[in-house]
Amino acid sequence: MKKVSGANQIDNHRILLFVSMFLLSLVFLVKSSYHLLSEEFRSYLPIIGNVVFVLFLIVLVVLIFWRIKYVPKGKQYQLLSMGSFVNEKFDQACRTSWVLTFLLLLFVTNIKDGNDNLFPVRFYIDLTLFCMLAVFSVSFFYYFRLWEKESNI
Repeated sequence: MKKVSGANQIDNHRILLFVSMFLLSLVFLVKSSYHLLSEEFRSYLPIIGNVVFVLFLIVLVVLIFWRIKYVPKGKQYQLLSMGSFVNEKFDQACRTSWVLTFLLLLFVTNIKDGNDNLFPVRFYIDLTLFCMLAVFSVSFFYYFRLWEKESNI
């Protein structure tokens, strides 16, 4: 088995973290889609939501195991270090998520002003959480893959 450096293990740990964030965003998508689907499809939503939530929990357990097993003891502090490559991509993804979530909130606010009874408040909260987490995790992977393509040139 090929030995992987501590820095690569830390990067792999962070990637798993973003996978778990994407799965959590899907839970909020399922919750918000309840108000958009017909009655016949709504009965499947609790099952879908529970499956996605269990997947999220599995990835979370793998994250904890990964940190204990594979991240070297002396390097665990680097999971929080500010100068790492993954942290740089984390910051870019955070900014992208913030801007797009803000634009979604502006859009939803303008739509809701005309009709206050369009959807319950819980729908908008779930939609916002879905957007924030999904954009955050997807943009992280986009920036991460974009950097890999640039570094291989």
